[in-house]
Parts: sequence; C-alpha cells; structure tokens
Amino acid sequence: MDAQLHVPGADSGPLAGCTVAVKDMYDIEGQRTGFGNPAWRSSHPPASVTAAAVQLLLSAGASVVGRTHMDELAYSLNGENAHYGTPRNPAAPGRIPGGSSSGSAVAVAAGHTDIGLGSDTGGSVRVPASYCGVLGFRPSWGRLVDILGSQPQEVELGGSCPELRAAGLAKLTSWLDVFRVCQAWEVWQAHGDWVSGHDPQFGPGIRDRFLMASKITRQEWEAACQQRQLITKAVLQVLGNDGVLMLPTAPGPAPMCNTPPHELDAWRQRMISLTCIAGLTGAPQVNLPVATVGGLPVGLSLLGPPGSDERLLELAERVFALCGAEEASGAQGCA
Repeated sequence: MDAQLHVPGADSGPLAGCTVAVKDMYDIEGQRTGFGNPAWRSSHPPASVTAAAVQLLLSAGASVVGRTHMDELAYSLNGENAHYGTPRNPAAPGRIPGGSSSGSAVAVAAGHTDIGLGSDTGGSVRVPASYCGVLGFRPSWGRLVDILGSQPQEVELGGSCPELRAAGLAKLTSWLDVFRVCQAWEVWQAHGDWVSGHDPQFGPGIRDRFLMASKITRQEWEAACQQRQLITKAVLQVLGNDGVLMLPTAPGPAPMCNTPPHELDAWRQRMISLTCIAGLTGAPQVNLPVATVGGLPVGLSLLGPPGSDERLLELAERVFALCGAEEASGAQGCA
C-alpha cells in the first residue's frame, strides 16, 4: 500500500537483515496511519511515536519496507476494501486474500518481505495466513513468548461441559454469538465517537457491522461477558497447562473475489465459529500451511493455553518439519 516507506532496523539482532511489512493500523513516528479508511487517515495527525510492536521488530534488526493494505478499521475477514481494492492472493489467484491483515499476508506470500506484521481479534492473521498459504501466529492476549508425547484424542469443546449445555452454549455457533456481542461492544467503545463524528463512507459489510455495534447495550455486553467466562473456563479445562488443540484455521480455501455479500456472510459465520475460540479465551494460535484442497491452501492450526506462546511455536516448528512442509511449500513466516 505504501512501498516508499522505509525504516531501517538495528545493525544487529535476531532479525538482522529481515524485512517486514506493517499493517496500516500501527503507528510509525512521523507517518500518518490510515487504518484502512481515507477519512481516518485525513482526520488524524502524523504519529508522534512508533508503536511498540513495530519498535520491537526494529530493535531486533528487522527493517520496515512498507505499510500494507487492510480492511477498514480491521472489522472484516475478507481483505476486500471499498476504497483501496483487494490485494491479489498469490497462492489462490482470483480468490480473496482474507482479512483484516490482508496486505501483510500477501506481502509474505508473494515473497516481497520476510515478515508481515498484522493483528488478530477474530481471525485477522489466522484467516489470511490460511488463505495465502503462509505461517501465521496470533499470540496470547496481552503478550508483546515436550508435548508431542501424549496420544491425540478428539474433544468436544462445548457439548461435553454441563455448565455450557445448561447455558445454551453447547455448540460453536452459540460461541459465535457471544464473540460478536463482545467484539461489537468493544469496537464501538474504541471507535464509536470517531465514527459518529466523521460519518465515514464505509464499504459494504463494514458499514453494517458498525451500525450493529452501535446498538449493542451494556446489558447485552455484560451478559455476553458472563457467557464468555463460562466458555473460557471450559476450554482451559480441556487444555490444562500443556494441552494443544488442533483444528482447521478456516472452513476451507479462500472464497472467490466478488462473492455475493450474502454468501460471504454465511461463510463468515462458519469462519468465526472456528476463530472465536482463541478470541474469547485469549489463547495463542499458529496457522501451519500444510494442506491443500483442489490445489488451494487450507491452514491447520495449533491452539494452546494463554501464555504458552513459546512452547506452542516450538511445537509448531516440529510439526511443520514432520509434515515436510518446509521443502514442499517453501512457505515463509507471517506474524
């Protein structure tokens, strides 16, 4: 989106010589942050300080070589932006790249950068990583860190828990409803004043979601938070201190570009039924590009307990090597 931006990293460090593309929501000193929307960019001054996540990469030796495309205010999973268009998915031409960290995933998949810095609430790193066939990592909530020995077993996250069944939360589709209320309330608390004051011209989908978010009441949010606590307790009981949940990152390959909105909405519901598990519990999750369907990337995820980031990444590296994915796909990293 802005390939002219260049910020050199430290001369030495674990990422020395690596390049990183930064999602257009992270501040870089002296530069305007667009947040995927022209009105946001024009109504905010240049940043006075560089975001901590970007500074950590710079201090580790990585150089910023571009600011990347994203969905408006990070409130979509498609990567189709009504103002700036849709990045081309190198791994699945003619199909959407996924969002909201679309540009960061595409920059890595196309070989333009070694690292793509994104963000992930409802799947905004995991989904584009799955669609574009790259490694993707969502860290534990609040983080800026040998479990292969046990026999894998199938688990039923909701239906096996009496508390969740009693609360009507036995199915992942009900977790989606809880996630949407929590997400909508929080996004409106964060951006509602700006949206109301500037009346930006959002694209389809984004506009509808902000309208929905504006109508969520505190009582609805508080009720959803109570349900969220039940869900989190149940998931943590399954995971324990060292368990790992293996699940699909997305329901399947990336949908085609210009898919009708009603079809994308149905797909989004299936998608968030998977991605909301980490979103509700604050758990870290890694997307591994180890599978294809009809020649198109489909990601496999590993999800661990909150705070298990380093152990989860070590396991992901071992699983990736066991699958022979390094030689087969030549995939690069997307953080």
